[in-house]
Amino acid sequence: MRVGTYRTCLTPLFFEALGLHLGRGLRLASQRTGDARDCLEAAFAACGRLLRVARPGESISCGPRTGAAAACTIDLDQADETSEVATGVAAVDALLKTLADVAGWRLQVRAADRDGDGRALSTDVGAAVGAAVAAAMGTVAGDGAGASGAVTACVARSSEGSLTWDVRVADEYVDESFAAEHVERLFGSFARAAGLRLHVAAPGVLPAADMMEDAARAVGSALREALQPVSI
Repeated sequence: MRVGTYRTCLTPLFFEALGLHLGRGLRLASQRTGDARDCLEAAFAACGRLLRVARPGESISCGPRTGAAAACTIDLDQADETSEVATGVAAVDALLKTLADVAGWRLQVRAADRDGDGRALSTDVGAAVGAAVAAAMGTVAGDGAGASGAVTACVARSSEGSLTWDVRVADEYVDESFAAEHVERLFGSFARAAGLRLHVAAPGVLPAADMMEDAARAVGSALREALQPVSI
């Protein structure tokens, strides 16, 4: 297989030679599948980030990847634990639990809806979870993609976090107390605090409740791939 004029079969030989001349073991692992160009870019980008932070003769260990911010703590490697989320808004609790479960995290969040309509809660909780992820992620694969139902999501490390939201809904509210627009607000706040470039899209018009669950699952899947630890 080729990407342009480059033969992809040469990639393992390149990394073997690189590790040999560096005088250290080099291991790259990813669950990424799909377009060959994207896979190559992810592999070289991950290796480049590691080489930038490594010093000669020093190994890099991922260690425990935990972080905390405001009333939020997170462990990116404890998928077998039960997340505990209590915000007082059932829709937000469900969104965060789904996100954590699919992403493979253990998440603890305590918050309250200060203004009663979910607007401030979405911003605050998104920022707290994003900041905790930023503190915990360490050296990671860097990008990922996921899908659930009609919703797709892509995520990548970025110097400035941002959200591109291309999702339309048929209903104004997810349930009787939580507006659909707050889902976008939560993910936008999360992306900016985490330093991630996040793109969420869906064709057509979706029921608000389905949109929220599928968005949480799609973003969680993308984050699970993007935040894989990479070590050399």
